[in-house]
Amino acid sequence: MAAVLLVASLAQVLTQFDWPSILVALRRAEWMWLLGPGVLSILAYWWLRALRWGYLLRQVDIVVPLGELYWCTALSLSLATLTPMQSGEILKIEMLKRRGALDRLSGYTLFLMERVADLMVITCLTLIAMLSGIISVMAHYSLGALVASMVMLLGLSTGLLLLKPVRRALLGIYNQMRICLPNVWTFIVLLSLTALGWLLISLGWQVAIRAVGIELNSVEVIALTASVTLINILSFVPGAIGVSEFSAAFLLGQWHIVDSTAQTGAIMLRVYGLLIVGVGLLHLIGRRMLRPLMQLKSLK
Repeated sequence: MAAVLLVASLAQVLTQFDWPSILVALRRAEWMWLLGPGVLSILAYWWLRALRWGYLLRQVDIVVPLGELYWCTALSLSLATLTPMQSGEILKIEMLKRRGALDRLSGYTLFLMERVADLMVITCLTLIAMLSGIISVMAHYSLGALVASMVMLLGLSTGLLLLKPVRRALLGIYNQMRICLPNVWTFIVLLSLTALGWLLISLGWQVAIRAVGIELNSVEVIALTASVTLINILSFVPGAIGVSEFSAAFLLGQWHIVDSTAQTGAIMLRVYGLLIVGVGLLHLIGRRMLRPLMQLKSLK
């Protein structure tokens, strides 16, 4: 299903987008919006995600320096941009496990909790946008992708639950989750940090489309961010290639934006995603360059 979706959406983007107009608009874009506020939104988002992860780790009596959590978060989230359902974020668990700071059961339980919180926030924001009329019509193509993805998830979940080892593992995760979320206040803090993180991402999206002259208010940008992100995650397509561009262009069109401009905005959102990867690579290069200095400092 994901392969069919990838081919169909890519064909739509390559054949139906007004590429000559898009290229002209990209040449005239105000790139400093992306390289300035855009990069700052990425860094702020990574710091906030590191804070959220550290908060959850402390619930199971695991204390890791915030700086270390930030590096792991930055590298894993930049990789997640390119992976199906943003699953590349699990890299941060393996990075801490290699350092002996975390075991897999606790790590993957916390990751599951983060994923649930993310899905709750973006799903609620999407539903609010649809019910309130901020997004008047969802794309039939996008709705089809959502329905197909939910059916796939339901079928896969049912099949896995029939396996005894899976049920045993889920019981262990459930027990761990009860430890990680001992009370309602902990859950509220988790959701609050999650919501704030998505607000930062929506700020980055606003900056990206602003660079090509698309003016949306904050509420509309939040609705766009949540809706497109939910579609991307449930599409199962690596990096949501094609799916993201088509959905974003369609939804931008709901605000009476000219087709070629809406398509340019969708491409700029892809550029913003690539910028996340680029900033992550710079973090990796910087960390490798600083590692010898850190080792010398530890020897002293």
